[in-house]
Formats: sequence, C-alpha cells, structure tokens
Amino acid sequence: MTTPKNVFIAAGELSGDKLGASLIQALTERAAHSYTFWGIGGEMMRTAGLVSQFPMEDIAVMGLFPVIARLPQLIMRLQQTKRALRSHPPDLVITIDAPGFMNLLHKTSRSLGIPILHLVAPSVWAWRPKRARKLAARIDHLLTLFPFEPPFFTPHGLRTTYVGHPITTDPITHLPSEKACANFCARYAIAPTQFVLCILPGSRKHEINQHLPIFEQTVRLLSAERPGLRVLLPTLPCWQEYIQEKTQHWPCAPIIIPSLEEKRLAFYVCSAALAVSGTVTLELAYARTPTVVAYKTDWISAKLLRCMVYTPFVALPNIISQQRIMPEFIQEKCTPSSLVEAIRVFHSPQQRTKTKRALQDVIDKMHVPERSAAEVVEQYLAH
Repeated sequence: MTTPKNVFIAAGELSGDKLGASLIQALTERAAHSYTFWGIGGEMMRTAGLVSQFPMEDIAVMGLFPVIARLPQLIMRLQQTKRALRSHPPDLVITIDAPGFMNLLHKTSRSLGIPILHLVAPSVWAWRPKRARKLAARIDHLLTLFPFEPPFFTPHGLRTTYVGHPITTDPITHLPSEKACANFCARYAIAPTQFVLCILPGSRKHEINQHLPIFEQTVRLLSAERPGLRVLLPTLPCWQEYIQEKTQHWPCAPIIIPSLEEKRLAFYVCSAALAVSGTVTLELAYARTPTVVAYKTDWISAKLLRCMVYTPFVALPNIISQQRIMPEFIQEKCTPSSLVEAIRVFHSPQQRTKTKRALQDVIDKMHVPERSAAEVVEQYLAH
C-alpha cells in the first residue's frame, strides 16, 4: 500500500476556500494517489477533507487599516504555519490567492525545497506589473483562472497554466427552470410588474459595514420615485442575522436570502443588481443580470491603489470584455445619487436586453481550458 501524498493547501478568503474545496474534491475523485490534506481553509475545504491548522477567518483581511488592526494575530498565525511546515514538510505546497500572507509562506517553502503551486494569478494586468517577475522567483507553477493571464507571466520563466474559472461549472450559473422562478416569486409575493433590485454588499464584515449605509440611501431614493420597488439581499448564512438587524429600518424591507439556490434564483428574477466589486460580478454576468458595480474603502488604501492601478476597469466582466458593460462607481463616485441614476437606466426593458446580450459575450470569452488544476497537481506528485 502506497504512502498517502502529503499536500499542504492554504486559502485566505471565501473565494479561495471554494477553489480549494473544488481542488481537493477533484484530486480525491481522480484517485491517482491517496492524500493527506492539511493547511489553512474554511468550512468548504474542511468539509472536502482538509485538516485546517486554525480558522481561515484569522487571516481573511483586506485593506490597510484592517491589516494594521489585526497585525499581531496575522504574525502569530504566520509563525505558527511556518513552524508546521518545518516540522512536517509536505510533498507539495498549494497556495490560493491572498498574496500578502501566501508570499511569506512561499519563502519558507522554498527554503525547504518543497514544490510550490499558486492558484489565482495576482492582477499584474491591473497594477504593479513587476509582481510577475517576483512571483516567478518564488514559486514553481502558476495556475490562472482567466485565459488572458498566462502571457503576463511566461516571459519571466514561470510555468503558467490556464485552468479555468470555477464559475464555468458552478451550479449558480445554470439556468433555472421557469417553474422554479415562478415559485420563488410566489413565495416572496413578487409581481411581474414590479422592479426588483438585488443588492450584494460584500462577503466581509468591513465591506458590509462600508457599503450598507450607501445602499440604504440608494434604496430610499429609488423607493421614493418608484413605488412597489422590491429588494432582494443574498448573503452568507453567517451574516444573515447581522444584516437583518442592519436593514430592519429600511424602506421596502429587503428579503434576506442566505440560501445558495435562492441566490441563483434571485439573480435571474431581479430586474437589476447593485453589487460590490468582486467575484459576484462574474456570477451576475453568467446570470445575464444587468448590474451596477460599487466599491468604497478607507481613503489611505484608495490613495495607494490610485497611484498604482492603471486598468480602466475594476469589475471582472468589464475587464474580460474591455468595455463598460457594468457601470462602475468607485470611492468618491460611489454615492447614492450616482447609483440611483445608473440603476434608473435599467428601468428600460430595451436597455436590460441590450446589456444581457453584452454579458453573453463575456461568457463566450471564458473558454474551457486544456488542463485542469488537478492534472497539474498530479504531475508534481508523480515525481
């Protein structure tokens, strides 16, 4: 009987947890080897079979001020992980996104001679392109989610493979039946003539706190000019009670939706969406949902990014298509009046149809990759 392959996998946020869980499941199903998976992950990775050294939420932090506030804990968890790697060197290290924390782990793994794969390319096409060269010196192989990314890294000698975005196979992108949509509308008393706005304020607490007040004022303005407005607010189960408390005094009280299946239906049933920039914009693109994108962070982080970012877009569908399909309102432009004006455009059925066609072009650009992430991992473990 062969010794199980010892694989360390680390993710630092919800999207990475989802990617890690899918990779663990794919490796287990392919059964090229038996595995021991350990590292850092959330609920999805743990369910898939990962033994997590500590809660992933301990390192799930973004933005300058949030990082400073959590710095002692981050340092403690980093040192804990480094000690674990030295005590029990794995056959392979796989890091997922979260570049700040993972870059420090790469240095330790490299010193131990452990092969390193990194999943999710840093956005060098948007800001700090020199990171491509630095990453090439730290890891052995980069796995990218988008087909346009490898050419940014291969000139630096970094083996890079486009493995596809999980959105292409995610159930949330599957077209629901007319009956399921009708049942959803009946359950929440949504009439065919009503304008339905889907609001997505983010998956992290600081994002929720930053955007909910702006979105509340947006809803107040919209409801004043459009009686009968309905608001759907999909969120994670862990934030359901928190968001219910924060929105209890809103006009046309939002329907809080913690279910993944109902989130999918909400995307298809709604007339338009107001979403914080992130992976959810790609989910909305696959649902062909006309969407207005918003994002606001602390002013220091914003000032630093403004000095470094040179891409004209922030929303993934816009970056993929290289056109502003989803209107974007970032930082000082992220105001209730601006958001209302943009959402008002989607009151027109003709404009919604035009936007849906443009979003279909985004989907067409996300072609199926030649190799999967699991295949690349097996290649390294075969030696």
